Amino acid sequence: MIERNVLGSRATAFADPGATAARNQSSVYGANSSNSTVQNNLIGFGRTSGVYLDAGATGWAVTGNEIVDCGRFDNVDGDGITINTGATNTVTGNVIRKLQPGHRRDRGRRDRHVIINNTSPATAWEP
Repeated sequence: MIERNVLGSRATAFADPGATAARNQSSVYGANSSNSTVQNNLIGFGRTSGVYLDAGATGWAVTGNEIVDCGRFDNVDGDGITINTGATNTVTGNVIRKLQPGHRRDRGRRDRHVIINNTSPATAWEP
């Protein structure tokens, strides 16, 4: 369980750590694991996705997080939440905002997942 953390920023102020800061590709990366929970975190300022679920990520619950300003700099594959080839994951109640231009709040195949009640000021799900 990853719960009640500040990821991608200093804990004293949730803000962009600056252009020279070392950045993770994704603040949370899951692969070949099951039934994990990511909830109630502040996640931001990563090079690609705030949360990236890759092959073998099954049964994850991503809920109640605030995901901000992902897909930094020259990365064209940045999203708030990316579900690559995992299955039966649940994404609910997240706030996804301030993504870089051209990036989506979430990406993946909806037919294998439950994705409800997430808010974002702009774009919709991109299959």
